[in-house]
Amino acid sequence: MYKKVFDVTQTNGRKAPAVSANRDPKALITTMLDVSPVEVAATDELPYPNMAAFYNNEKQTLYVKRNVGDSVAVAQCVAQELGHAQLSINSESYSRRDMGFQAVCIGYMICKKY
Repeated sequence: MYKKVFDVTQTNGRKAPAVSANRDPKALITTMLDVSPVEVAATDELPYPNMAAFYNNEKQTLYVKRNVGDSVAVAQCVAQELGHAQLSINSESYSRRDMGFQAVCIGYMICKKY
C-alpha cells in the first residue's frame, strides 16, 4: 500500500507574512491591555510579589503592577495572565492551578509572535 506524497517544489503554498519589525515591549503591553477581554486595573501590590500582573477570576479583573522596571518581563506576565482571563471566559469550571500550563503556552505564543 502506497501513499501519495509531494515534494515541497510541487506545492504552491504561500509564505507566512513577515513578523512586524516593531518589537517594542511597551507597545505590546499597551495593545494587549487595550484588547483585554476583562477589566484592567493598576495596583501597587499583587498577591504574588514577584509577578508584574495577576488575573483575579472572582473579580474578572487583570491587575498590573505599577512601576515595574523591566518592560519585557511585564509583557510576558501580562500575556500569560491574559491567557488565564481568556481561559476563564471559555470555561465553566475555571481553575488557575489546572489551567496554568495552558496560560503559560498562550503567553509564550503571544510573546514569540509579537
